[in-house]
Amino acid sequence: MMNNIYRWLLFFLVISSFYSPLNAQELDPSKQYNQVSFVTTHNAYNYGQDDAFLFPNNTFPISQQLVDGVRGFMLDVYVNDTSGQVVMYHSFEGLGSELLVDVLGDIKVFMDENPTEIITLILESYVTAEQFAADIETAGLLPYTHTQVLGEAWPTIQEMRDSNQRLVVLSDTDDGGEEYPWYMYMWDFAVETHYSNHRRTDLTCDYNRGDAENDLFILNAFITNSLAGFGLIDSAAVVNEEVFLSNYCLQCAEETGKRPNFVTIDFHEVGDAFAVVNSLNDLPLSVLPASNVLEAAVKVYPNPVVRGGLLGIDNLHKHINIFELTNNLGCKVYVANLLPNTVELAVPSYLAAGWYIYVFRGVDGKVIGRGKVVVE
Repeated sequence: MMNNIYRWLLFFLVISSFYSPLNAQELDPSKQYNQVSFVTTHNAYNYGQDDAFLFPNNTFPISQQLVDGVRGFMLDVYVNDTSGQVVMYHSFEGLGSELLVDVLGDIKVFMDENPTEIITLILESYVTAEQFAADIETAGLLPYTHTQVLGEAWPTIQEMRDSNQRLVVLSDTDDGGEEYPWYMYMWDFAVETHYSNHRRTDLTCDYNRGDAENDLFILNAFITNSLAGFGLIDSAAVVNEEVFLSNYCLQCAEETGKRPNFVTIDFHEVGDAFAVVNSLNDLPLSVLPASNVLEAAVKVYPNPVVRGGLLGIDNLHKHINIFELTNNLGCKVYVANLLPNTVELAVPSYLAAGWYIYVFRGVDGKVIGRGKVVVE
């Protein structure tokens, strides 16, 4: 557990409310690859547009996800028994499938046209490294692949851009060997939270696969059907919502001491995942490896504060109009309309003891400042 100073500092956060394609994740070029966060899609290939796949986890194909700002893609890869080609599908090929080489071709086009973008593939693999590598070569992606030497520091974003080795491939099978050093065994480098989540309360920060000491942190923030594992767009809208997803990322950063590098979601177009990940990337580095702190634009004090007490507002922004408190489940528990030049407000006595995320909004509803406050 972090000492109290860094524990509180970690949770001050300012969110940018809008994003645009290709600028959805502007990265600090001086930060290392493991010091930034990426919007990542779960079963990225499994999309519903034009009825491409039954029971999808996403609405749009990877080609559109790339344009929208998604930079990490979870892929399930298999060999088709008839053609011998590598295909992607979820559980049963009859529900829909797509050739891996076609999607890799889309990624190649995107990387050619966008020479600063970093892409990560996270594989659930039922093929050999040789079979996967054949499609990488056919698609022309081999020059883009990055090889990370175990135990060495990850390159900075700028170094990856300069070398043009901007494609990271992580696989759950360990057969890359010396011939395919860029085909990296995921659990040598990453740790993840559980992926079988069927309701909001299933989302925890407990580790599932991988070593807690590994550099990369995969935060599985998606809810699936309990029987078939397909995506639920209504649940995605709840989990991807700004306050809930921010709370979840920050809670897990506190509990683990790790930055969520891959914030993995379903249906990226609903909710505010890009704003949340932008905020994580705006945080400067702290004493924690690959973690961060930020001074809030608007602070509250004292912190902790007692129930029924007064909470002061420092560095007041003249356009602040609304103050909100949400609990660690993302439920809004208190909303107050603020008069101009308000400098303090009463903390409701009915609140349970614990930590809350506070949000200040302007007259236009945009988030101006946020942070964490503890109520005793």
